[in-house]
Amino acid sequence: MRKRWWVLLLTVLALAILPTALAPESCLPGMLCEDDCACTGPGDCPTGYTCSNCHCIRVIIGGGSFCRCGDGVCSTLCKESMTSCPADCTPACTPNCAGKQCGSDGCSGSCGTCPSAQQTCDAGVCKCPSDTVLSGTSCVVCTSSAPLAAEVPCGASQGYTLCTGSAGSVTGTKCPEGQTCTSSGCVACVHEIPAAADVPCSSSPASYTLCSSGSIVQVAGTKCGSGQTCSNGVCVACASNPSAADVACGKTAKFTLCSTGTVSEVTITGTSCPEGAKCVNNECVSVCTPSCPSPNNYCEPVDDGCGGRCPAGNYCSDPLQVCSNGECVARKVAVQVDDVVVTAGQPVVLSPRVDLAEQVIFSYSGWMDSFYRMTTRADVGTHEVLVQAIVQNTVVGDDLVKVAVICNPGDGTDYAGCCKDGTYPSPFSNATRCFGRCVASA
Repeated sequence: MRKRWWVLLLTVLALAILPTALAPESCLPGMLCEDDCACTGPGDCPTGYTCSNCHCIRVIIGGGSFCRCGDGVCSTLCKESMTSCPADCTPACTPNCAGKQCGSDGCSGSCGTCPSAQQTCDAGVCKCPSDTVLSGTSCVVCTSSAPLAAEVPCGASQGYTLCTGSAGSVTGTKCPEGQTCTSSGCVACVHEIPAAADVPCSSSPASYTLCSSGSIVQVAGTKCGSGQTCSNGVCVACASNPSAADVACGKTAKFTLCSTGTVSEVTITGTSCPEGAKCVNNECVSVCTPSCPSPNNYCEPVDDGCGGRCPAGNYCSDPLQVCSNGECVARKVAVQVDDVVVTAGQPVVLSPRVDLAEQVIFSYSGWMDSFYRMTTRADVGTHEVLVQAIVQNTVVGDDLVKVAVICNPGDGTDYAGCCKDGTYPSPFSNATRCFGRCVASA
């Protein structure tokens, strides 16, 4: 009996607190969801929850009301928090799009979209790909500087967009080598205006376009072929320096001078005759023209072919001969040997010199038979030595050398040639000079 009373008391208590329950809520993690409808009684819900209309609801025992997560109120009485009920307890979010064109506003919203699908959002800023810039709703290729007119074909207009965002167009002046850009397009041009002498002779001047400026210059040409000159736009025959030898003997001819270009005629009486003849009294008469070989090929005068003799040449086949008055004679060269004065008892050394490229041998005759001789007291006096230069067994030059051997002062013997008064005749002149006193023997 007591047990039935206790069950009845619990039932009455539960019915007393049910009427104030809030609307059903979605189940928390680990609980049944509202569409599942698996909740049929208090035993089907977690601790602190009860089942109402097929849903688990939170119950505060003794509070007189029910709690529901998602009702818009973060209730401390219901022990709701960011962890247990983020839907009610998460602070309100304030969107922030300051300085942004695109991207998140910080509250799960957007600050906008980029005007071009080619752009990407980078830290809230819409950016085009590298080397492009936004133009309208498209990213277009851009350059750091405007193209040069010389890089754009002549007459063509090329638009451009700078990477700073500004745009413009350039009219080109580019042409192939040897052409320049004009209003009519690319035309042939020259870097320098040619001289009149380089332009063909014509009655109409030639036009040239300067590559540097495109300006047109006209040149009246004077160029003609060899033996011609330009006169009034026409090439006519001319002579640079006409002479009588250009005209046949006894004939007259008229010439236009190439230097002046005038058509005034110069009359010249000719003297030209065939080979072997000359013009005499306006007639060609036969003559003999002497013919002589080169003087470097002979020495003795030779026949000139007309009964005469050619002048003597200057050539001899023998290198040791020279041509003299049409005759080859032995070549003579100067041999130079200094005269010598020595004191008795000293040697005599001769040093001959000659200006020849060939190998030279010297011979000595007279008082000496070689370039060297040691003197004695008996040699006191004046002597002569003949020195000859010999090339290929031929004497090509000589020199007569005088050698004087003088007393040795202090000699005790009066040798021949010593003067009693102590002077000795000079071997090279009539003058005398003292070479020391000779002392008579005891």
